[in-house]
Amino acid sequence: MSKIVLTNMCMVVDEKKEVVLVQNRKKIWQGLTFPGGKVEPRE
Repeated sequence: MSKIVLTNMCMVVDEKKEVVLVQNRKKIWQGLTFPGGKVEPRE
């Protein structure tokens, strides 16, 4: 049986201040990314 993993990522922009929200990851995967996550079973 196949396993399905659902993930998401979003971009948050403040157009008045001209800034974008990013996450600075430092553990397993390092670098800048947009906030995101995954859907847990039964969520």
